[in-house]
Amino acid sequence: MFSSLQHKWMGTVTVVDDCTFRVDGFVYDGLGPNAFFWASQGTSRDSLLDGFKLHDTALGRATGGTVTYMLPVDVTWDDVPVLSGWCIPFRALFGLVDLRIATTPKPPTTTAEVRVWTSCVYLAARQPPR
Repeated sequence: MFSSLQHKWMGTVTVVDDCTFRVDGFVYDGLGPNAFFWASQGTSRDSLLDGFKLHDTALGRATGGTVTYMLPVDVTWDDVPVLSGWCIPFRALFGLVDLRIATTPKPPTTTAEVRVWTSCVYLAARQPPR
């Protein structure tokens, strides 16, 4: 779950697969001029400043729905230990979740529940996330 620091930023983050994340109950007031989901190696100010955006279009107001994004083709979850809401012009942190200490759901109980992905490139070529 995102910590909420500014602009009413909140939501529950789920890593869907090797390339995709979903934020359920995503709320953001939309008042940041250029806000993105942002990846960084840590939670310190320096780590956040060295981070990078995970999509091309700035986020607008969100009122509690679900949003789903694919990681850029050259990015893996090893590159995204911290996921945050970040305003580029103001270098402002709206909220973050440290995926290294986030709660992990129980593993699947049957092989029918397990999906194996070969790569993000392969998935991107197939279809957009659901």
